[in-house]
Amino acid sequence: MHIGERIKAVRQEFGISQKVFGEGIGIADSYVSEIESGKKTPSLTILLAIAFKYGVSLDWLKSGKGEKYIKEATYLTNKEIQILKTLRNKKELHAFVVLLIEKFKDKKEIVKRLTEFLKSL
Repeated sequence: MHIGERIKAVRQEFGISQKVFGEGIGIADSYVSEIESGKKTPSLTILLAIAFKYGVSLDWLKSGKGEKYIKEATYLTNKEIQILKTLRNKKELHAFVVLLIEKFKDKKEIVKRLTEFLKSL
């Protein structure tokens, strides 16, 4: 199962359309369709948004290994979704995001640090 199929499985388990799923993470339904079909590969920012918004394990999304859902789901607020949208548009922040993910396993701490960093820009 490729990453797009895993994302599709999550969306279907929530019983939502590609449009609603995409709106939840800040992307167009047409892009969701391309990801699910394997035509596009989601960025780390999109994977983070899915992980946070839907309580899915980032490791499972990327590799298909481990538990699909994290035990205590951390759902994104609208403000946190805006932060992720901002990150997607600032490629120079990619390395910073990767470092945060490697250093902090607690998703709330990652969002907190990202928020602090973006406020300093």
